[in-house]
Amino acid sequence: MFEAPAFSNRDGSGRTQWAASRQGTWSVLLRDGKRVSAALDSLIRSDKLFDQDPDVAYAVAWALTHYLATERPKPFGELLVQTGQLPPFVPFQSADRWEHFRRTVGTDMGKLTRELIAHMQSLK
Repeated sequence: MFEAPAFSNRDGSGRTQWAASRQGTWSVLLRDGKRVSAALDSLIRSDKLFDQDPDVAYAVAWALTHYLATERPKPFGELLVQTGQLPPFVPFQSADRWEHFRRTVGTDMGKLTRELIAHMQSLK
């Protein structure tokens, strides 16, 4: 979830790693809540951030997935179930992606951003 399939290990294994560069990316992001909020909004609505700034996209996607799985497991589980029920190979439009996320996790991007940043700071 929240990870473009092409963003994988260069050795062809298909596995991604939490590289030191991404840890550095989070260190920078943690100082800029507006950038975290913008990245969250972008990831929820589309996969474009993976093309534009893959380090930021992966760092925020990993953080969001970790936060939801550990701090909000019920809404995260509902999000995964709903995602699994979508028809395969059908484009998921930006507005539909946002509504899908909003229904299960909520819409207050400011609160989500603050909670995500606090969660990531607690992992240090």
